Amino acid sequence: MKYIFLILLAHFLWSAGYYIDRVLINKMKVEHSISNIMVSASLVANVVILPIFLFLADFQLIINKINLFLALAATISLLIALYSYLLAIKNLKSNVVSLLFQLLPVFSFIISYVLGELFSFNQILGSILVIISALIISFDAKININKKSLFLMVISSFGYAIFYFIFVNLANRTNFYQATIFYQIGLIIFGLFLIINSKIRKEFFGLFVEKPQFIILNIINELGNAAADLLINFTMLFLPIALVNSMSGIGPMLTVVVGLIGVKLLPKYFDEKPSKTELIKLIIAIIFSASGIFVMFN
Repeated sequence: MKYIFLILLAHFLWSAGYYIDRVLINKMKVEHSISNIMVSASLVANVVILPIFLFLADFQLIINKINLFLALAATISLLIALYSYLLAIKNLKSNVVSLLFQLLPVFSFIISYVLGELFSFNQILGSILVIISALIISFDAKININKKSLFLMVISSFGYAIFYFIFVNLANRTNFYQATIFYQIGLIIFGLFLIINSKIRKEFFGLFVEKPQFIILNIINELGNAAADLLINFTMLFLPIALVNSMSGIGPMLTVVVGLIGVKLLPKYFDEKPSKTELIKLIIAIIFSASGIFVMFN
């Protein structure tokens, strides 16, 4: 039960982060905002978290060729997934993003099958019910998805799926703290590599003066995303990766909930007002999702 709570909390943080990403990219109209977000994603949270995890790991790392290779692969797959996601959401509404992110559990089950992992009937049925809940709330007959955005979301979902499998493998070879440290170092190196570019560096640090709200939102967003990532990575050490990712189906519901809260509190930045039909779909989706989680873990 505690792992389910951790997964729910992670997806709530990601849902809030989705809207912050949209604000940063579209509402604030910051030039080259994606490169700025990539710098923030690589540096801001990780610079804060890395010392903490180094302390928890007793400042020890098991360094060998395999672990370094896995750390590099994890970092690359995560960066590709994030970059593709940021490019895609520029032209997609939240329900479409949530719908396409259901490719993540699909890829996870495929990879698990290839690796020889087996699942019980209840686990498969529960996962299907949760995924259906996401399809119910996300599907819209008027959805128009361009090929580029679809391709980007496929790449993003596959990248995240690969990252999770690599991370768990690395954690099994070391431990949770060390595996986290490895890819955090990789992200920090990437962030430093980005700000070597004088144009990106001037734009990023210039925001401290020109748009301080961008920096504040970025810090909040990246700390929230980092916390969500750590929660999911941790639960995957105890639950099958495919099952954890299948619970991404609860993401669309939480996205709608966060949107409802946002419309009331910050209408300037939240413009997606659900209709009565969408609220009914939300209730039905919650029933499917709750049933799926119950079946999956019983």
